[in-house]
Amino acid sequence: MADKRGMSIKDLSFKAGLSEKAIYNWDTKFPKADNLLKVANVLGVSTDYLLNNDISENGLSNKQITLAMSVDPDITDEQLQQAIDYVRFMKAQEDKQHDTNGKD
Repeated sequence: MADKRGMSIKDLSFKAGLSEKAIYNWDTKFPKADNLLKVANVLGVSTDYLLNNDISENGLSNKQITLAMSVDPDITDEQLQQAIDYVRFMKAQEDKQHDTNGKD
């Protein structure tokens, strides 16, 4: 990740206020939360992104990105709002169904 930002581990560790060893240890040990946050802040990403490949650099899940990429770039604002409303409706229906099934 650091190399994508044009940084070496040495640069990253310095900017995060950590030792290089602390970052290299992440290959074998889970990082401390405060150290993870420091590195995420330096890299400009979320801690979720650093921990989970299902989250993109901007915090969107792969499903959210897939949905966004499937929208025609020429869509009107009204069509976009209709698509958003439909997705919310479907999610509400699913949640309602889940709640109903859970009460049985």
